[in-house]
Amino acid sequence: MAKEDLTILLIGSGAREHTISCAYEKSPNVKRIIIAPGNDFIGYKRQKEVVMDKNCSLKNPTSLLEIARKYQPDLVDVAQDDALANGTVDTLEKEGFVVFGPRKEAARIEWDKRWSREFMQRHEIPHPCFRYFENETDAEQYAKEQYLIDSSKIVYIKAGGLCSGKGALKSTSLDEVVKNIGRMKDFPNGAGRIFLVEEGLEGEEFSYYAISDGQTYKLFKSAQDNKTVFNFDEGDQTGGMGVVSPSMVTEPIRKEIEQWGYCCKWKTNEHRI
Repeated sequence: MAKEDLTILLIGSGAREHTISCAYEKSPNVKRIIIAPGNDFIGYKRQKEVVMDKNCSLKNPTSLLEIARKYQPDLVDVAQDDALANGTVDTLEKEGFVVFGPRKEAARIEWDKRWSREFMQRHEIPHPCFRYFENETDAEQYAKEQYLIDSSKIVYIKAGGLCSGKGALKSTSLDEVVKNIGRMKDFPNGAGRIFLVEEGLEGEEFSYYAISDGQTYKLFKSAQDNKTVFNFDEGDQTGGMGVVSPSMVTEPIRKEIEQWGYCCKWKTNEHRI
């Protein structure tokens, strides 16, 4: 097969997948891009063949496997959280497809927030103080005890499962904490059945990206999300109102971050995470 004849299958349906597909489109090696399920806007004004196949579910790896069998892509890029959480990478790899994305076990750091925080505890990765709960009564009692110690603290109530970036609810008073604890039961698919009560930390939030094959890694640019619906970090979490990359706050500390990542690589290998 000639280099310019590659077919890419991209799993997802949102702005993330739109952006990734545009990056693939720039490659002279790529001839065709399949996006499952995609959305109607992604195909607007494209320079190469971009196909949406909606005959699948992001929560059903078997349906995504059928899409892969249909188009026989040279590479499958699994970008969407629900697809990762349900083991799509594992399913496709077992069938012999070349796949980019974390397997279900590795993706757990995103789809299981309790596990993620406990992972950070075990490996001494800085994180906010937290407790996890499965019922409102115990969580409310814990919150009352915390506000007796400090009535001015900020607390986040965080759903334990995937919520498309909308599962962290900010509280600045005990009344808000109780209200947000009650909202956990409204998240779909049991995402809020186990939830966390975390201390709120002041400061800038950013992401610094790296990809790894388990032995080596490559660092990418940082990014800073605008997550809340209103300016000045006010309002509910939206899952993303735009992003700035690179994040300017990281420039003075970029070398420190990269060196810390290098040290973590060796610690990770040592503990066989």
